[in-house]
Amino acid sequence: VNVDYLTLKTDPMKNFRVRGGDSLYIPKRPYSVSVVGEVLNASTLSYSPELTASDYIDRSGGLNNSADPTRIFIILPDGQSSLVKRTFFKSRHNILPGSTIVIPRDARPLDAVNLTQIITPILADLATSAAAIAAISDN
Repeated sequence: VNVDYLTLKTDPMKNFRVRGGDSLYIPKRPYSVSVVGEVLNASTLSYSPELTASDYIDRSGGLNNSADPTRIFIILPDGQSSLVKRTFFKSRHNILPGSTIVIPRDARPLDAVNLTQIITPILADLATSAAAIAAISDN
């Protein structure tokens, strides 16, 4: 909830009506960053403003073999998320206390062994069908 007076005054869609019996709970600000997903040790680490997403991932043991390093994203405490883009220059991502860094699993849809296991029975069935059609057409 944004309770900034100027924002609420300029954008009436963000200004909501409070009724009797409503309450607003403001939790204590967290001083940690969570790293979840495909890392060696998913953990919650102490927040430090000078650390980057890569630093937090390294402190969680680094990426494991099934991680997809191209789709790492950060969920901020307000629910917004942003993709971590890797560049030659170290870019600062907006990591705030209470953020969660998510490392998704690599889908690997074209793994050679799995692809071979799928295609081999199909080719065998096609060969059997072709042989049956050839045998029927010769008669």
